[in-house]
This record gives sequence, C-alpha cells and structure tokens, in this order.
Amino acid sequence: MSSSLAFRTILLACLAAALLGVRFGAAAAAPIPVADLVEGFSPAFLYSLSPDGRFLLRRDRRSFGLEMYPVGAGGEVGKPVDLAQHRTRFTLWARDGSRLYGLRYRERTPLVLAIDPARPRAKAREIPLAGISGRVIGAFRSPGRADRLVLRTFGREGEGRWLCGIENPGCERVFAAAGGGWRSILGRDGRPAARHRFRDGRRELEARIDGTWKAAGEMSADRTLIPLSLLDADGWGLALSNRTLDTTGLVRWNARTLEERPVFFTPESDLQQALLSVSDEPLAAASFSGYPRTTALHPVVDRVLELVRSRHPAPALVNLAAADSALERFVVEVFDEVSARVVYLVGLPRGTVEAFDRSPAGRFRKDFSPTRAVRIPARDGLSLPGLLTIPRDREDSGPPPLVLMVHGGPWLHYRWTFDPFTQLLASRGYAVLKLNYRGSTGYGNRFREAAVGELAGRVQDDVEDAADWAVREGYADRSRLAVFGDSFGGFSVLTAMIRGRVPVRAGVVLNGVVDTQAMVQENTFSPRGRALWAKYLGTGDVDEMRRTLREVSPLRNVDAIRAPVLFVVGNSDRVVQARHAEALVDELRGRGQAAELLAFPREGHSIVRPANVVKTYREIMKFLDRHVN
Repeated sequence: MSSSLAFRTILLACLAAALLGVRFGAAAAAPIPVADLVEGFSPAFLYSLSPDGRFLLRRDRRSFGLEMYPVGAGGEVGKPVDLAQHRTRFTLWARDGSRLYGLRYRERTPLVLAIDPARPRAKAREIPLAGISGRVIGAFRSPGRADRLVLRTFGREGEGRWLCGIENPGCERVFAAAGGGWRSILGRDGRPAARHRFRDGRRELEARIDGTWKAAGEMSADRTLIPLSLLDADGWGLALSNRTLDTTGLVRWNARTLEERPVFFTPESDLQQALLSVSDEPLAAASFSGYPRTTALHPVVDRVLELVRSRHPAPALVNLAAADSALERFVVEVFDEVSARVVYLVGLPRGTVEAFDRSPAGRFRKDFSPTRAVRIPARDGLSLPGLLTIPRDREDSGPPPLVLMVHGGPWLHYRWTFDPFTQLLASRGYAVLKLNYRGSTGYGNRFREAAVGELAGRVQDDVEDAADWAVREGYADRSRLAVFGDSFGGFSVLTAMIRGRVPVRAGVVLNGVVDTQAMVQENTFSPRGRALWAKYLGTGDVDEMRRTLREVSPLRNVDAIRAPVLFVVGNSDRVVQARHAEALVDELRGRGQAAELLAFPREGHSIVRPANVVKTYREIMKFLDRHVN
C-alpha cells in the first residue's frame, strides 16, 4: 500500500546508500548513538523569505514551531525570534513584506493574525473569518487583490475555496465541491479556473469558461499532473506532468484543451520538484536519476548553485527552498554525508553565502559512510536503480552483512539523500542496499509500467536479483542477509522468505501488507489507489482481486516463513490494519518460529514521533545483531 509518511520518506524510507570505495583491514568505527543522531537531524523544515528579503521564516512541520530571522542589508542573518506565542499553523507574507499573516482557531472559528515582522513579539491584529465551513487546510495570497487572502477548506461536502478580506473582514465562498470530489485550480483572479477529480479509475478535468464548467478531458490514474502556478485568462499555467512525456517534466499546460508544451525535462528520470518565482517564472528543477541533480532554469540561479556547490563538491542534494521577489536572496538546503544538513542564505549580486542553520548531526561526519548510486541487472535484462552503502571501516577482509531495503507503495521510490538510519546501520558494520524495483516512480512511465501484472512476480524477482547482485559483486555476505520493507515492501520481505530463493536470515516489516486478501475486503484504497491496484493487478473486479491476492498472501503461506521477523506497527494505521500483523505473529509463534512485535498506540501508517522513531531504530539494531551479524 502507499505510504504517506513524509518523515519516514526522509528518515526511514530514504536509506540512501553508496559506494565510493571499499576499504578492508581498517579499525571499525564506533557505532553512532541512535538518539543523538536521530534527535540531531531533521529534514522537516519549511523556509520562506519575505518578498523584500528582509526576513526569513522557518517552520517545523512536525511541531509547527515557527521562527523568524532578521536579514541585514549585507545579507547577514540575525538571531531567530520564536513566534510560538502566536500559535499559527499557516503563514504567508503580504505582497510588500510589511506583514506576516497567520491563521489559528479560537473556539473552532478561524482567525487571521497580522504580525508585524519588525515587532514579531508584539500582539498581532486579529481578523475574524466568520461563516467559513470546513477545516482550513491551506492559505494563499490573492493574486488579484493585495487586501485579500484565499483559503482552502475541507469538510464533509469536500473542498471549498474562500476569498477573505484583510482590511475589510468578510469571506466569500468561490468554490464548493458539492460532494462531487472535485478539487479546484485557481486562476490569476483568485477564483477557480479549473477543477479535477478521480472517478471510475480515471482523472477527469473541467475548465471554467464564461462562468460554466465544461469538460476538458481525462487521464489515467498513473499519470501525473501537478499544477504549480495560477492559470491565466486563457487557461495556461505551469505544471509537472508526464501525460505527453515518458518522464515527468515541467510543462506549460492548458486547462481547457489539455495541450502541453515542454519547458524542461530529463529523459532518464522524473522531475521531483520545481521552484517558481513569485511571478511564476521557472527558477530551478530537481531530479534523481541516481545522484540528485538540481538544474538552473534562470541565469541568476546558475550563480547561486555555483556558490553553494563550491562548498559541497561531493554528491549532495541541493534544494532551492525560497527566493525573494527581486531574486537577490535565496534559501538553499544541502543534504550530504559531511554536514548531514546545512542551510544557506545566498545573497546576490555580491555572492555572499552564510550558513544559518546547521544540523547537530554533522558532528558525526567522521563516522558517516560514503554513498554511490548503482545499477542492478534484473534477470530479464531490465536495469534497476539502487543505492548502496558499504561501511567505511571493516575489521576483516570479508564482505559485510547486508540489509536489503524494499520501499512501499509500490508506486514510490528511494532517493539519494542523507539518511540517519542508513548511517546507523553502516556504523554497526552493515552494508545497506536500497532497491528501486520495476514499478517504482521516478524513472518514467515505461519503468513503472514494467510492473503491470507483476506485483507478485517480476517485482519479487527484482528483490532476489538485487540480493544476488550484492553477493556476486562482493558487497555482501550471503550467509548474513536481512531484508527490510515498509508497507508494500513488507509484503516483499515476507514473499522473499516464502519463495526461499535467497537465504534471508531475518526480516523487518514496518506497517507491512501481510494479509493481501483483507486489504481488498476492507477497501482502504483512495479512488486513485484503487485505480492503480486495478491496473497493476490486471483487473478492477473486487472478487477477482481478492482471488489473485489470496494466493500470495503471507497469512496463507505462513508455514514457509522460517527466519525470524520483527513487525513494527502503528495501532492507528488506517491503511494496513495492525491486527493483520498481530495475527501473523500469533501464527508464527504457534509454529515455534521467532516473531517479534513492536506496536505504537498513537501512530498510523508511519512512525513519526521522534521518541518512537528512536525506539524503532534501537529495536531494529538489536534484532539484527541477534539474528544476522
């Protein structure tokens, strides 16, 4: 099943690994303390610059903590000011940077706060938002009116859009889904210009023309169309799309005709993100064909990347997080295996670069293992992207034990980035191979569609081929192999054990699919997820789905699971029920097999609370040391 864990996508799922050189015979490094590394590293920050470049905002997506940094005339970053007193969850800048607007609730009624950035601790002016129905899930500046905000709400009736006054309080509802499941796309007047929804396995699109909604077309569920900009009066805007390209690229698209004109794309991998200016001008795009690649789409950004890369010559994820309206100041995040995470404010035209936010995890840099992207040949000739970590120091001349990582989804992928879990494993002597099997996103439509009808077939062959490749190349000890998987990857862990073609010594299953038949019966899919499973299973008939998945369900093949398994579950998981893993643990224990269960009562289809992440990592390390190393 698809994992929604943004935190795990970076911390648990992003086990980025690489091989820059295998050095045998050196003294082994001391294991990195789990809590110190996890608590010293977090990617969960959002940055924004005021349009005038005088203030920088940092928000923690986990705790909703908010800090503001003043920026001097020469680009120097001052000490942060804690804005916790305002208790705001959404923030956006006034067009001239003179105010920071935030949103919070008082007795279930939303309020907009107008904060003076020059006096951030002063009491903010409160602007009532009476009459809004539904929970506010987004806030934006109105493109047409400086004195209005656009709010997005979600309630029982679906999505709503509101235009709310700042100087003259009052809200006008400009879009209602009316139970049809529609989601809107805004025009430059702040009002919905197009809308889309998933229905009957496809995505429908409509455009608003002369006040009337008219059908524009449809697309299959496994195609991507992510609007990035507002739509102009003729329906044109910018989007990430793979409707007309094999890989996801930056395109100009028309919401009325669905015509697309490529702006930038790479034939070997999907674009993962793009940064636009406040005037919707393309600035940069990022992709992960192996190592991360950030491409400048504006001459100014070339200079910014040059300044940052001079400090990070080795592979690094360089993320342009924010820019001011004059394109003179940029916030740039860098993730690598030297500093873990460091954030710069880059000032132009002087070329100043100031690090204002460093990860404390960087103090373990001498213990981090280097990384390299690899390609693994599948038995049918398909080239599988992978990420490999070899421990930087080895006490003996033999290959290390291997933890083979299998991501969830299956329509997700692993990206090269700094990952604490990988470094924790490597510091304890484990090699880590992270596999992007056929069906993974990130590498184009053809690579993803190679998994149609093969979720229990060639996808599982890929897992075995990756393990065999690591052993054959001398990167892993065949007698000390563990497999880790989350969500659908947990199904792959158990399937590898059941098939018995590679000698799995131990498995770790995180919120894994262990009862595939029940997964269909409980109908936990989103409309898009249901359409994806129908396509990749080759049938949309529920009874046929159930029959297909029943045969490969780990619960029906429990006798073949012989190696120890650690199951980690969130008891509030609505995607994969925790009781499925509990039932499998009982079955295994009843047969005398080693099975362990780690359950968290307030976690869902992800382990996100820092204390629980630390406990999960510690228990995994102990489990692997008992059964593998």
